[in-house]
Amino acid sequence: MSKLLAIFIFTIATALTSSAQTEIKKEYYKKRVLKSETPYVNGKINGVNKSYFKNGILEEENPMIDGVTNGTFKWYFENGKLRVVAEYVNGKRNGKQIWYTQNGDIESESIWKDGERLSFNLYPNDKPVIKTEVAKTDNPIKKYTTDTCISGDCKNGFGTMIFSTGDTYTGNWKNEKLEGAGNFKWMNGDIYNGSFKNNTQHGYGKITWGIDNYYEGDWVNGRMEGKGKYKWIDGDMYNGDWKNSKQHGYGKYTWANGDVYDGQWVNNLRQGKGKFIDKFGRIKEGDWVNGTFVNKEGDLINATYVDKEEIRYKIRQLRETLEISRQSYLNAVRPNNEKDIARYERERAIVLADIKYMENEIYRLSQLINE
Repeated sequence: MSKLLAIFIFTIATALTSSAQTEIKKEYYKKRVLKSETPYVNGKINGVNKSYFKNGILEEENPMIDGVTNGTFKWYFENGKLRVVAEYVNGKRNGKQIWYTQNGDIESESIWKDGERLSFNLYPNDKPVIKTEVAKTDNPIKKYTTDTCISGDCKNGFGTMIFSTGDTYTGNWKNEKLEGAGNFKWMNGDIYNGSFKNNTQHGYGKITWGIDNYYEGDWVNGRMEGKGKYKWIDGDMYNGDWKNSKQHGYGKYTWANGDVYDGQWVNNLRQGKGKFIDKFGRIKEGDWVNGTFVNKEGDLINATYVDKEEIRYKIRQLRETLEISRQSYLNAVRPNNEKDIARYERERAIVLADIKYMENEIYRLSQLINE
């Protein structure tokens, strides 16, 4: 069952085509422990170059465009805590740089422009103070009332623009438009790193929303189209064909619980030939219509279709949860304080409703497999 894609796509773009040659080169310590991951597009480093300690903890995240650091660089201690965070534009520090202690306290803050330090604050380790000192000269991280090019050439070349909205773009420009490889960062933290054409995502790129929601693949005029991989924060993943920002064509969807569907899609729904394998290894293979499996005779499998092993598994889960709820209900102690009695009664009513629901559900499922 597919998910609706709620995606905010800014109208921006790229010069790379969907035929761009991409690969991720990996290096290892002994015993195949990962040492580094380096993304390449057409032979140049494009994306976040990552390195790891021997214990597997992330050591460094270095965002790069055509082999040059651009974006937010991060360096970590071996305990996984952040050591340094710094903003780079075309290989030079531009913006704020912060150093942390291993306890997570801020040790120092500084502001940079084109690789030169404009201000510096050192905080005492025993009582860190979080503040920002404005530089005496132009501050590259201040808010701008108009779109402002803070570095490089934002007309025909490579440069960084801070927009009046607070969004930031670092990359290639042509005729004052985003054109070529670049990195766009929204104020809310969303990031697109990849190709642009005529101010729109076009070609190959990766966009990340929130903590771990991302799409990586082909774009056409600001929409996901071609081959691509989408990962949701809950662990579900789709890898396959896209059209007009929808799963369309051939693709493989893997659920976080281990279920897998491999087959045809139309507008985010399973449609056509496909194979579904659940987490227990059981298989449904054949035709699908509007996301629903069709049996060999061509009739839609309706609610009377029974997978007895799956139902027995659900009954076992319900019984385990039911036993816990019953014990919780029976062991609850009525408070003496009148102020807490109302809350106590509400909570008991909720637990009792859950118990009744689970008892009824167990009975209903048992009837299905006994028919």
